Amino acid sequence: MIAPAARAEAELELVGREDVLEHPRVVRAITLRNEIKVYGDRQGRGLVLLGRGLANRLELGIEVEPRFRGVGLGRQLLRAAVALAPDDEPLFAQVAPGNVASVRMLLADGFQPICAEVVFNRRRGNDAPGA
Repeated sequence: MIAPAARAEAELELVGREDVLEHPRVVRAITLRNEIKVYGDRQGRGLVLLGRGLANRLELGIEVEPRFRGVGLGRQLLRAAVALAPDDEPLFAQVAPGNVASVRMLLADGFQPICAEVVFNRRRGNDAPGA
């Protein structure tokens, strides 16, 4: 999905989070993107990741801690992430088709679906099949 051209004001302040580089969402993002920057809210309820993905496009990822889901924090994190992105550059979000909550959140905030992609991770070293 791609972000709307008009960007809303962020309601939530994000801070850099260098302390969560082992978080599963961050570890996965590092396998799919370059130039990863990790942010979070001051209460540690969620994470925002910005990085360069396919075709060097700017992509975002959001993770809300399970006990804080369902109360609108995801939308606040999304708006804060969009506010961090340069106005003159498209912002993309990849969402698994089965992640209905994320799809609804992105659509409600004006993101537009543009295509379907399948991303395969390349295994390295001894993890490769048949190795």
